[in-house]
Amino acid sequence: MTSCPIRFDPLSPEQLADPYPLYARLRREAPVCYAEAHGLWVVSRYEDVLAVVRDTETFSSQNAVRASV
Repeated sequence: MTSCPIRFDPLSPEQLADPYPLYARLRREAPVCYAEAHGLWVVSRYEDVLAVVRDTETFSSQNAVRASV
């Protein structure tokens, strides 16, 4: 497992205000990594995201956190 070498906190005020520099850095330095603080994998390159979305046997959102309505 490759932990994210970059602090990934998608709800932090800094990242909410301007997430694009972080996204660019993730694509360059850690395109697929595990964000331990949030217990999730971060996939930042378009081609990798497509591969994940298309491979439903390997990747699943079955255990994803769901918003309560």
